[in-house]
Amino acid sequence: MLDTSALFYFPSLLDAELWTTELIVNEVKDDIEREIVKRMIENRDLLIGSAPLESIKKVIAIASELSEIHKLSKADLSLLALSLYLKEKGKNVILLTDDYAMQNVALHLKINVSSISGKSITHRIAWEFYCPACRKTISNFRVKECPICGTPLKRKPKTKEPL
Repeated sequence: MLDTSALFYFPSLLDAELWTTELIVNEVKDDIEREIVKRMIENRDLLIGSAPLESIKKVIAIASELSEIHKLSKADLSLLALSLYLKEKGKNVILLTDDYAMQNVALHLKINVSSISGKSITHRIAWEFYCPACRKTISNFRVKECPICGTPLKRKPKTKEPL
């Protein structure tokens, strides 16, 4: 499973099926890189897939529960859902990404993760939002500021589990 940043690092060195989603491919903006991806797809060196709605709903539920949903793009969610779907179909899935929110959600879904740069998360974290002024904890991740005093919310670990 390749996130956008992983598409150009070392896929040709891997002896595995390489999967991504159309939304990830659409994130490639550079013309030369788009041509490289196009050729990888044409040569079947890169497979494009999509997950069923059930997998997408599972990913969204976990990402919401962990308060990571606001950190993930639709492309990120599509790749996580495809990773989950292929894992549930018996594939040995490794998600290649440097995105910490994606790594966190993937690990909670028991999807193997590898970093491109070597920078990986060290803990599985569930986040919570709080007001740094009045210390109120806010459970609604869509709220950007404290409903009591109007201070912008911050986020802190609610639970932190070492890997």
